[in-house]
Amino acid sequence: MSDYCITKYTAKFRLNVVETFMSKLYEYPYSFFQNQLSGSLTSKINDAFQYLSHLIFTIINSFMHFILLILISLGLLASVAPIFAMSTGT
Repeated sequence: MSDYCITKYTAKFRLNVVETFMSKLYEYPYSFFQNQLSGSLTSKINDAFQYLSHLIFTIINSFMHFILLILISLGLLASVAPIFAMSTGT
């Protein structure tokens, strides 16, 4: 399930981040680009994209782990005391 989510949402999320980065860069005045080294800006953007995949993977895996933990806990609670499991579901 987490692999499916990673495959489906990674490209969309990366595109959204690229659009956000570019829109923020367009807001800076020309003098900003004269004072900054182009290699420095490129390096920062590359670092952000390099760690972006790791961030997406971590978030999705943590979310899937949390959901799986909740479902297993509710299943165990239902097997031990069904009335409590039904009361937590509402």
